[in-house]
Amino acid sequence: MSEIRVTSVVGENGADRVGLTTGLTVGPLTGTTGIGATITHQGHAQFAGVCTAISFVGGGLGITEFDQWYMTSDVTSSGNNNNITSWSRFTQASVSPASPLGTGMSHSSGTFTFPSTGKYLVILKADLLLVQNDNVLIDTRVTIDNSTYVPYTCARDGNSASNTMSGSGSSFAFIDVTNTSNVKVQFYAKSINSGSQILGYDSSNGIGTNALFIRIGDT
Repeated sequence: MSEIRVTSVVGENGADRVGLTTGLTVGPLTGTTGIGATITHQGHAQFAGVCTAISFVGGGLGITEFDQWYMTSDVTSSGNNNNITSWSRFTQASVSPASPLGTGMSHSSGTFTFPSTGKYLVILKADLLLVQNDNVLIDTRVTIDNSTYVPYTCARDGNSASNTMSGSGSSFAFIDVTNTSNVKVQFYAKSINSGSQILGYDSSNGIGTNALFIRIGDT
């Protein structure tokens, strides 16, 4: 069998790449202990058999940011209609997954700043204590101009019974962070009657109300 050996193949102008419309097969590489290659393709790259990689580098490859924060203290009626400011990052190393993965969120006085641009999923889990005829809720509020915060999603629960009862609520916010200086998040407590509470950390039961910040793709 004959073979052709070259160091490069370029177009007739000496610069353009040579296009192969029917694909390119490489291998087997007998006696080769290592190889590095860059493959650029405008369509789909397909590999027959097993493709083994030690690592992947590039945009959009899996979750690059994961961070969990929890309320450090309860919010009562005195905190009604206010931004919740008592937050701490969950970093218990013995529990998997411990956050953060990546840089993580920045927090100041109830305002959360994203570490990088991208599409984020923000999940809020609220633990509540509800008196009769109360509907406690937490808004996830977003600003895109670092000024005006607008209600986006809401976690809530209510009680129509004659006694105080526990409750919970969840919300999911999909946020496109195009500018980390302008796009930020706050959590806003509403409709807390006397006796009701948004529950935070408890030494006996662990974290209560908490938020997850997950970067799931590029903007």
